[in-house]
Amino acid sequence: MRSLVAEEGLARAVVGRPGGRALAVVPRPPSRRSHGVAALRADDVVETIEAAGPGAVVLARGPGSDPAAAALPALGRMMGADVVLLPSDPTAAAWTLGVALRHDLDDVLLTRRLEGLASAAASLWSPTGAAPALRAAVLARWAGRAWRPCRACSGGGLPEGPCGRCGAHLATAAP
Repeated sequence: MRSLVAEEGLARAVVGRPGGRALAVVPRPPSRRSHGVAALRADDVVETIEAAGPGAVVLARGPGSDPAAAALPALGRMMGADVVLLPSDPTAAAWTLGVALRHDLDDVLLTRRLEGLASAAASLWSPTGAAPALRAAVLARWAGRAWRPCRACSGGGLPEGPCGRCGAHLATAAP
């Protein structure tokens, strides 16, 4: 089973993470300022991805959404890990991680399903923060089936949503 990698702030937002999928957490260093967040240390990111093992999948918000965690997706790509860009909204990002942890996604379609979930959360999230009330297994299957390839990279997501890998907008297209 492939492990997921996320930064501490996002992992902390996922309450009572039931399920069997392993989660490797990159620690957030304490901030020296009264307001703000300290940047992730590159050494911590590298150590966490290495500890997660082969085939680790990094789940991170984009650098524009979480500049202090920009090292996570960048170093994940450099180390050959699959990187799934989560929605910029912290609640939608935590929801995506929570669904991924609650359902033991098969390894063959893991990245595709995670990209679909991230795309769905980014494009379908309501302003009130209400998440779809479906079981994690149903959401994961749907995300894998609704997934469409991106024309800008080798990732994909939902039609009319953002790509779960590069963030590019996906046009409506037939499968």
